[in-house]
Amino acid sequence: IPDDLNTADIGKDYSFKPIFRSVYDKFYAEYRKRQAYLMTALLIAVLMLVFYISEIYTVLRLDYQVNATELAIRKTLGESMLQKNRRHFADAAAVGIVDLILAICLSHFAHLLPMAAAVSVPVVLFALNILLICFMIRRVEKQKLTKILKGGAEPTTSLIPSTLFPRPSNSRPSLMSLICR
Repeated sequence: IPDDLNTADIGKDYSFKPIFRSVYDKFYAEYRKRQAYLMTALLIAVLMLVFYISEIYTVLRLDYQVNATELAIRKTLGESMLQKNRRHFADAAAVGIVDLILAICLSHFAHLLPMAAAVSVPVVLFALNILLICFMIRRVEKQKLTKILKGGAEPTTSLIPSTLFPRPSNSRPSLMSLICR
């Protein structure tokens, strides 16, 4: 294309009007599109992380409410955090192994990432998962041991509303209510 050729002269022989864009315009449009994709992915990742943290906290809190006496006795017997909460750590390990296998298969068959990156991401996520579980367990365990052993670990509100299953007025008091008086 000669330098003196005008872009308006190129399109005069066609029934449509060609649109010419510079390389910078194409780059900038692609850059904005990818930036929007990145921000959307980042927002979804943050929301998933918040949901995951709240889910772990709720599961641990409910587990400690249901099994409070057993866990308090295990704590007084000197069991470590890993021994008392083996189930939670086993669940995290199972999820980490599945993540690792899926990442290796995806890297091998799709050739999207180098193998080192495909292995390092699930390993880092597994380590963060274990740290998060440890942090949440320590946070839930802050409840005083004596309060748990006295029965103070009961939830303040019932999960089943009392209006659905009201206690009969002519029923006798339970054995636990007589002992605790």
